[in-house]
Amino acid sequence: MLASLIALGGLGGTIAAAPPAQAELKDTLIRQFCLLAMQEEFQSSGKTAPSGMLQSTCDCVVQQFNADGDLDKAKDTCRRQARKRYGL
Repeated sequence: MLASLIALGGLGGTIAAAPPAQAELKDTLIRQFCLLAMQEEFQSSGKTAPSGMLQSTCDCVVQQFNADGDLDKAKDTCRRQARKRYGL
């Protein structure tokens, strides 16, 4: 995904302990960067994402990142789940 997401991954420990408003902002930013990155990937491949795939995958990334603070692991886990769920 985008380099900005990687940069956020390095801040995981600091951001995870943030007050609720900051935590919500972090989740929103991760979700938005994820959505943009996935849209770019599908556009560059000339394919269309299955209905609901982008939102559910990015929600997964946010949840996984919040669970352990490892963005790369979150992306890999959610990518595998999406491929299985949507038959990709």
